[in-house]
Amino acid sequence: DNAVMHTTNNDFYHRKDELKQYSWTGCYYADYECSFGPTSDDLSRSTVIYGHNVNFDDGKDKERFSQLFHFADEEWAKEHPYIYFSTPEDDMIREVFAVAYTTTDFNYIQVLKDRKVSNEQITEAQMINIVNEARERSEYDYNDVEVNGDDKIITLSTCSYKYGQRNDVRFIVMAKLVTEDDTLVETANITINADKKEVK
Repeated sequence: DNAVMHTTNNDFYHRKDELKQYSWTGCYYADYECSFGPTSDDLSRSTVIYGHNVNFDDGKDKERFSQLFHFADEEWAKEHPYIYFSTPEDDMIREVFAVAYTTTDFNYIQVLKDRKVSNEQITEAQMINIVNEARERSEYDYNDVEVNGDDKIITLSTCSYKYGQRNDVRFIVMAKLVTEDDTLVETANITINADKKEVK
């Protein structure tokens, strides 16, 4: 229930709050390559939002994205199939399809097709590659959630200390934009991903 900030780089809000004042817990901020506007139509195909984990044991009840670790609890994840993100003119529902521990070698933060060449959004093929990789790493299989290359997804990302004091491990929750054609559910149909791609 907080604002998501956005600027021209990923460093500015790293230790600042929404009022641009120093804060150890920072704020939520979107990757600088993401696009925003009044409605969901103005959003990037992939929206990535960062927030701090301020608990070194990945506890669930601290500030900011420390609360994402509730999704590491299977029953909690079942009971919370959606996350919500609003723009000035649009209240959006996003259906979770992956919850994962990952290293930063997985480029889930890719927003543009190739930032060195143009500002084009990632292609449908690139999107599917990200989705498939996230599913391979996911703690659960979200059995009823289909994601296509033309869907819009959101990724919530924070640091994790599950594997020690490493600076390359992240915990991510990924969800797709729900459309009028989608049927809302009360609980997520998930099963443990027994052959997930492990953090090494």
